[in-house]
Order: sequence, then structure tokens, then C-alpha cells
Amino acid sequence: MARQFGRLCIIAGTIIVFLVILASINNLQFSRSRIGITSEAQQHDSKIQNLEQPHSVGTEHYQHYAADSPTEEEDEPAVPPSPQHTEAAALGEDAKGQEEAQATPTTTSPAAETTTPPSKIIVMGKLMKEDTEWVSQEMTGWQNAIYYVDLPPNVESPTGLKTKMNKAKEATPYLTYIVDNYPNFPDVMVFVHAHRKGMPEAWHNDSPNHDAKYMLDALRLETVLDRGYVNLRCNNEVGCPEEIRPFRDPPLEDKHAEHEYPYVYANFFNVSFKEMREEIPIVATQCCAQFAVSKEQMLKKAKSEYERYKTFIEETHLDDDTSGRVLEYMWHIIFGRDAVHCENVFECWCAVYGRCRNREKYGGG
Repeated sequence: MARQFGRLCIIAGTIIVFLVILASINNLQFSRSRIGITSEAQQHDSKIQNLEQPHSVGTEHYQHYAADSPTEEEDEPAVPPSPQHTEAAALGEDAKGQEEAQATPTTTSPAAETTTPPSKIIVMGKLMKEDTEWVSQEMTGWQNAIYYVDLPPNVESPTGLKTKMNKAKEATPYLTYIVDNYPNFPDVMVFVHAHRKGMPEAWHNDSPNHDAKYMLDALRLETVLDRGYVNLRCNNEVGCPEEIRPFRDPPLEDKHAEHEYPYVYANFFNVSFKEMREEIPIVATQCCAQFAVSKEQMLKKAKSEYERYKTFIEETHLDDDTSGRVLEYMWHIIFGRDAVHCENVFECWCAVYGRCRNREKYGGG
């Protein structure tokens, strides 16, 4: 009996040891399974967090398309760049690639060469009291011809230029420049007043703060070259749709320039009053004797024609204001436009200054 009891104890002990080992193995497998589940859950949470947080590449992608998306302002026509802006952009691209160009030798084909920008000059008359330093200091890239109109005969002009007399407002310095420089003109000539900006002197400049610098910086030289003549004023509340009726009946007492217009026109263009009455019953254009002319257009008339205009102004009995006002509404005819030349203001802004956003919205073609 003692031996059998001993054997049973050994068997029982062996079974217990086996059960303990089996239990340990099961616990180990369960723990490994739990570790796998936890790891997968952590990865899932991490993915959720990544989706909730902005991703750098995704943000750049969004910003790229947001920048390309049309805005309300971009529904309007884009503003064509002026030649100055185009040239500046080209210079910027050249500077950006300068290091690459130096590192890698390249050959330039004739087609890739840039064209020479048109030569240009600012022409004006000025009184001694007027400040025109803005022209030399601010209008870089422009030549200038500034005529003193009120210097005594024995006084030298600081610019080297002066007129014979102070008459017909801006007409005398304008014609003096044309006669003195014919036919050696730059490609584009701009004829403007001496005052740069502000009210009331520069009220007629079509630009912010009535600033002539801003106006000339925006001027599209290609339009001047294409048209030959451009009035620098687009607003047409003064001078259009009619300014002068040369044969108004009965005449208006206070319109002195209108009274004298037929006589000056007949002299300038060698026509009779009868012919003139048939050709130009109305004269109209935007004021105020500031305009641009191409060399090609200027040379369509012989020098003798401009000399005749200048002599007439110097010798006429008409006073300064009347003769100047007559010429103010004759320049456009001298340079080949019809007697009535009143361009749509929005079409003008677009063609002359590149301000095209409101052209279609407000009735431009």
C-alpha cells in the first residue's frame, strides 16, 4: 500500500507540473496577442490624428489652387502690362537666372534678342515760378525739353531752352520744340503741362492724385505708336460731346475762342469759311492740351506747316487765353483726327493706360 501511495503522489505531482507548464504557455500566447492588438490600435489612432492635423504637403497643395482660383475682381478683364512693367519683369527674370547663365555657357539666337524700347521725350513750357524738378528726378528713362516762357530777352535759360514770347499758353513752347527739332524727333513725344499733381492745378490729369508721373508711367507707348496721336485725357466731361460751334447763330458772348476759331482754322488749313462750315459744324475733344504724338505722325506735315502755325501765333492780335484755347481744340485735327474726337472713356483708359477692368461693364466695346 505504501508503494502504491508513493506512485500515486509521483503521478499527481507530474500532472500538476504539466498543468502549471501548460497554463504558463497559454498566458504567454495571450499576452502576445494583447500586445498585437494594442499596437494596431495605436497605429489606427495615429492615422486618425494625422488626418485631423494639417499636413504640410496638403496645405501647400491647397494654397496653390487657392491662388489660382478666380476671384470676383478677376472676372473683369485683366490689365495689360505697360511696357515699363514688362521690361521690369524681364529684368527680374534675367537677374534671377544670372548665376545659372554664368555657370552654363549658352548661345543666344537672333529671335531671342529683345527689341530696343522706343525713345521718348517730355516737352513742356514753364513759368519761372513753377517747379519742374520732378521731370529730371522722377521721370527716369525719358528725355526732356523744358522751355521757360517768361524769361527776359537778356536772361539765359537754366535748361538752355526758352520761347521767344509767352503767348497762347502751352502752344508756343510746343510749336517751338517741333520747329527747332524737326525732323530729328524721338519715337514718342509727350506734350504736357509743368505742374505735376494735386488740385486745382493738375485737375485734368487722369491718374490718382492727378499725378502726371503716374499718368506717364502708365502710358502705353505701343498705343501712341499705333495711333500716331493720343489725347492724354480720357474723362470727357469737359470738351465733349461738343465744345465749339464755329458758326453758332446767334453767337454766345462769352465764348471768345469759339468766335475766333473759324479764322484760325481757315488760316491753318487753307480753307474757305464755306468749306469749313460744311466740314466742321462742331468741334469736340477731351480737354486740356496734353497729348502724345509719334515721330511718324509728326513727320506727316512738312516743317513749313509748323513754322506757319508758330508765326501765326506770334503775330496774331488774339490774346494769350483766346489763342491758347483755340489751339487746345485744334491739336487733334493737326495730328490727323476728325473735328469731333470723343473716345469712350473706358475704351480710352484701357487702350491708353491699360486700365481695362471696367471697359465691358460700363459700355466699352
